Amino acid sequence: ARQSSEKALTDGIQDITNTLTGDYSLNDVLQMILETIYRGLGGSRVVLGLRNKATNCIEAKYGYGDNIEQLIHNFTIPLTYQADVFHIAFSKNVDIKIDDAEDEKIRDKIPQWYHRKIGSKFFILFPIVVKHSPLAVIYIDSNQSGSIKISDHQLGLLKTLRNQAILAIKNLSQT
Repeated sequence: ARQSSEKALTDGIQDITNTLTGDYSLNDVLQMILETIYRGLGGSRVVLGLRNKATNCIEAKYGYGDNIEQLIHNFTIPLTYQADVFHIAFSKNVDIKIDDAEDEKIRDKIPQWYHRKIGSKFFILFPIVVKHSPLAVIYIDSNQSGSIKISDHQLGLLKTLRNQAILAIKNLSQT
């Protein structure tokens, strides 16, 4: 299963790289990235949240997986600073993997809106930060019991996909 996962991620990275060398739509590239992650991580839900300057929030734009419409509807990260895992990811520009959102040691670092509206125990955040400004986030969770199992190699491929999103955003902002 891991080999087919890595192949799906690697093939997707190659397709996206080919797309980035020509004329492309940012939405198309971002959707390709999400679809690649979704295919590569069976049983997962994947969402892309984009910054809405009017609301000063990261709001889910699109995604893949079970009950995705409900997740997209409820996924809004206020960018007003709070001492929580989402703001740590953005302010330090670090990826964060939570294996158990109910764990006493971490529960209060996860905002109440998340516990109330989403409530997934296992999730991963890949922030997209350009010039110290949070622009987007790739959010992955699992509705299956047990943590999301990701090898170091798979994690590296996921980081490559996030970096492709950053390149796509930067390239279009320079044209």
